[in-house]
Amino acid sequence: MKNSQPNPFMVSIRLMTYNHQDYIEEALHGIDFQNTNFNIELVVGDDFSSDQTLSKIKNFKFTNEKIHLNILDRIKGDAYDVMRQEKGRLYNFENIYSNCSGKYIALLDGDDFWTDPLKLQKQVDFMEAHLDFAICFHRVSLFDHTTKETKEDLITREVHEVTDVNELSQGNYIHTPSALLRNDFKIPSWFTKSATGDWTLYMIAVKDRKIKKINEVMASYRENCGGIWSGKTAIECMDMTIQSFNLVNKEVELDAQSKQNLKAQIDYTKLQRIKNKQKSNSFKNRLKKFLGL
Repeated sequence: MKNSQPNPFMVSIRLMTYNHQDYIEEALHGIDFQNTNFNIELVVGDDFSSDQTLSKIKNFKFTNEKIHLNILDRIKGDAYDVMRQEKGRLYNFENIYSNCSGKYIALLDGDDFWTDPLKLQKQVDFMEAHLDFAICFHRVSLFDHTTKETKEDLITREVHEVTDVNELSQGNYIHTPSALLRNDFKIPSWFTKSATGDWTLYMIAVKDRKIKKINEVMASYRENCGGIWSGKTAIECMDMTIQSFNLVNKEVELDAQSKQNLKAQIDYTKLQRIKNKQKSNSFKNRLKKFLGL
């Protein structure tokens, strides 16, 4: 939990970047055109990009005077780099969060972008009026980086406009660029061990409070551009899911129903993993026979 001293920022934007030179300006434009009655802190954590991502951020000309830019100072071999090597990719997430001073934290990765100028205002207005909610999110569109087409999100499972940890324990339904969290929780030391950072963060943050879904598309999630799941086999994705569910089940204080939900999801994913592996082995055997190997 951050200290209770007054600060000038209602929202801190956690902008996490790595080799996003082809997308970052669109993300920054989506931030710059936010129309709010409050000040915004933009905290940038670039994870040693080897392209021009950081340069483009530094040279971007913001026109919104309510935005304060804070690019975290990092160089190879410094304290951040040492901890990054020790804890892995989610240490970037943790480190940016620790530098966010706003009452709320909005999540954004450098390859996604916001499409509604009132996104932050709508979310903050709701959260200010409903203190029993920990998270507010909204619908997103999907932008296919390969075809350059925007399409409706028909993949993410539908949930009611008000949910809680019981629903969330059945799997994620909150896209990263849609999430706004109340900044009143600590990220535990074990967080960086999780294979799925966003869902794990939501499970830590929600506690016994509620989650609001605004039924409007206000951001775009970019597909096919080299995210963490890109290049992973189905088996690897399932292993990552099982690892995260087991970790949260062990470390987060949950009610009996949520723990039961997690166990059911773990058992289901393990069963799917077995079926997928059997199908893969069957295909390999048929291929070997066809090739005469």
